[in-house]
Amino acid sequence: MSLNNNVCVLLSTMDNKVPLFFSKNNGNTVVINQTKDLDFTDPNNITFYNFNEKGLSKSRNRAISLANDKYCCIADNDVYYVSDYKEKILNFFNTIPDADILVFQIYTPEGSPYKAYKDHIYKMNKFSIMKVSSVEIVFNKESVLNKNISFDERFGLGSFFKSGEENIFLSDCLKSGLNIYAVNQKLVFHPLESSGKIINDKFFYDRGAVFFRIYGFLMANLLYIYFSYRKSSKKRYFLSNLFLMYKGLFNYLKVGK
Repeated sequence: MSLNNNVCVLLSTMDNKVPLFFSKNNGNTVVINQTKDLDFTDPNNITFYNFNEKGLSKSRNRAISLANDKYCCIADNDVYYVSDYKEKILNFFNTIPDADILVFQIYTPEGSPYKAYKDHIYKMNKFSIMKVSSVEIVFNKESVLNKNISFDERFGLGSFFKSGEENIFLSDCLKSGLNIYAVNQKLVFHPLESSGKIINDKFFYDRGAVFFRIYGFLMANLLYIYFSYRKSSKKRYFLSNLFLMYKGLFNYLKVGK
């Protein structure tokens, strides 16, 4: 497949929610809408698809397969980009020629950093990728397809495990020898109040599956203990949260490929 040397936004939405991107930005876009058909007039540079199905990772994979541009941004319906996002992405891929994936920074619409970021460019590893949000990711489609990497459809909203799909995607990229760099540049805006991980039973359950999927049994066991202790709001909940993580692991093994 011959790809254009350009940037494409891969945008997931569902239930007739019109993406914020349309009112803030323009550019090549593949939109995947799930569950209800969205009556939408396509501008020339937007390719729009309706699918009667659920699953965020499934949506991401469809968008990847349908994109015709080399560099792909992962987006949701509640984000938008800086005005020069295309130029910024192309510039950094040119500046870091061995990069297969770049991880940019999210800011709130009010102009505050979405999370704590380092102020320099650095190569990411199997631990630093765990702090990445999906909408920070821009990847070279050729690099990903050449390694047969896709989103694990057992993970992400609408699937067995509701989170961790972006971390698993990046982990699979690292295991395949791809290079991931964090870039100290603002790229995308995301409302703070509409996101963030809620620390509840489901959170620990999902992490149990995610850690095993990424790190394997031995490392995952150490992380279960550390994570349950650090993330428990009260230390008396440590054992019950640890149990939830093992429950996630065992159910992951039952789900299989």
